[in-house]
Amino acid sequence: MCDCVCVCVFWLRLAVVLYVGGCRWIRLPAVIYGTHVSTTLIPILYHIMTADFSSQLVDDNAAVTVSGRLALAAVYAPYLIVPLLLVYHMLTSPQYVSSLKQQ
Repeated sequence: MCDCVCVCVFWLRLAVVLYVGGCRWIRLPAVIYGTHVSTTLIPILYHIMTADFSSQLVDDNAAVTVSGRLALAAVYAPYLIVPLLLVYHMLTSPQYVSSLKQQ
């Protein structure tokens, strides 16, 4: 619950800052958040694609087939792609690059 509240507050603040623009202080928290989520999703996606789910007792064995694994990975993919795009935007956008790097 605490994680959900913190992430929701961060995303609301990030949305406002990105809409307003020019707030350079958001760059570091956004990069930290994006790299944290991205590095968390890599092992999750690896587990989805390589684990043996056939021994688990579930009614729906969708994760056993390749198409089921790809569908499950597609559900998780935005949680990898969006944070990576956020990190890329924060590191390459001239609006958030410090003035020391531009000199």
